[in-house]
Amino acid sequence: MNKNDKIELLSPVGDERGLKAAINGGADAVYFGAKSFNAREYAAENFDDKTIENAIKFAKLRNVKTYITVNTLVYNDEIDKVIPLIKNLNNMGADAIIVQDLGIIDIVRNDLNIPMHASTQMSCNNSYAVKLLEKLGIERGEAL
Repeated sequence: MNKNDKIELLSPVGDERGLKAAINGGADAVYFGAKSFNAREYAAENFDDKTIENAIKFAKLRNVKTYITVNTLVYNDEIDKVIPLIKNLNNMGADAIIVQDLGIIDIVRNDLNIPMHASTQMSCNNSYAVKLLEKLGIERGEAL
């Protein structure tokens, strides 16, 4: 890290109450999952389309970035469900999506215009993998 890099306080949130607590507590960015394609799909309340939209608006009004997890492996029969989700997140104003699946990375970088961060679910273990992910359009990794 050089002296010009700003440290970002990134907080996970599982519901609206957690979102407000993180933002009011000083988070620069928050991350959370939708009801589907989220590695914590069954471990948290998660956000539906309406609450995602409200969460993004709430965060934007306070200059807080929102990163949405789309961090599961996606099978062929799920592609037609995950792509509309990502498009919708982009249209709502999410700052980035956190991804695991290499196929989703390829689709997003070629067809959609939303920044991507690597999920720790991706298992990137060496500098060669980091360089490859950078070439594929991944901007950074996220701790989940």
